[in-house]
Amino acid sequence: MNALARRPARRWHVWAGGLAIVLAVLANAPRLGLLGWDRHRTYAAAPLHGSPLDGSPLTQTAVVFLSGDMGLDLGMSGDLAHGLAAHGYRVTGVSSPVAFAQHRTRAEAMGVVTDAIGSALGAGADRVVLAGQSYGADIIAAVVPDLPAPLRRKIAGVVMVVPADSVYLRADPTGIAYLGAPDIRPAAALGQVNWVPVSCIHGDEETQSLCPLLHGPRQHAIALPGNHYLQHDARRVLATMLGAIAAMRRPA
Repeated sequence: MNALARRPARRWHVWAGGLAIVLAVLANAPRLGLLGWDRHRTYAAAPLHGSPLDGSPLTQTAVVFLSGDMGLDLGMSGDLAHGLAAHGYRVTGVSSPVAFAQHRTRAEAMGVVTDAIGSALGAGADRVVLAGQSYGADIIAAVVPDLPAPLRRKIAGVVMVVPADSVYLRADPTGIAYLGAPDIRPAAALGQVNWVPVSCIHGDEETQSLCPLLHGPRQHAIALPGNHYLQHDARRVLATMLGAIAAMRRPA
């Protein structure tokens, strides 16, 4: 084989090697701290004029929000957290790639969520809405059925945005870690939850969504246009979340 014939093969190997390095870095971005180091971030509630729907200050109901696997600075999660705060809710944001930079046990996943709830309650909230987007919604779906009874009384509602029907207990923005057998399939256990209202927002083109699998009397699936990325329309997603939370906060 002459030198000219060898050059394309060498280029292919160079490109393949470079791609492998990039994928390896992205897959380990959470461990490397490339998506941040802080597990919790607080978003102060913006002051609002007028009375909320149920007549109580919005700040008494806080939101614990788990981000997608890109964290709170990339993707839609940051927009949603800021938007909730701008509408009067104090938000305790959890950066999923920091909290799940390495594989967690179910007990450790529960600890991530209960610690965030404790932080929100310790800051003065009376009750908490549990919310999550993408990977964060997966974790919410996995832990809600097993929340301890004392905390259940403090949960005003659950809002999940594009949760999958399978849960993996390590965040991976490349999605490679999500190709094997899942750690948890949450549909059956979450479908039995009747002690709290659950709103599940999904894309009408999604094929692996948890939302259509939930049929409990207090579980409500909301379909929006698009696939898992919901047409990247953070405003529409935020408005849908706010409507779901407002409905949860109205007196029965």
